[in-house]
Amino acid sequence: MNTIKLHIETDQDTYHVGDEITVHVRDEKGHPVAGVTVHSLYVDGNDTDATGKTTITIQRTGTIDLIAAKQDTENATYTSASKLVEVRSA
Repeated sequence: MNTIKLHIETDQDTYHVGDEITVHVRDEKGHPVAGVTVHSLYVDGNDTDATGKTTITIQRTGTIDLIAAKQDTENATYTSASKLVEVRSA
């Protein structure tokens, strides 16, 4: 079985409340991964599209831990990834 380590990227590290955050999820070789759920404690999950991209909106301030996770398949095991972003008041 293949083990795929996910990597999560955002276009910046600091946002304001209500900003749309674009998230890219790639594998260790830099290829986009579709069907990855990106969520945090404060945001319901959104799945990445075929380009490994999704957007989320945070409605609170503070340091937010974005988590990218994908359910294992019979051919692959996925290792989740996380990234901290700072959300400031508007």
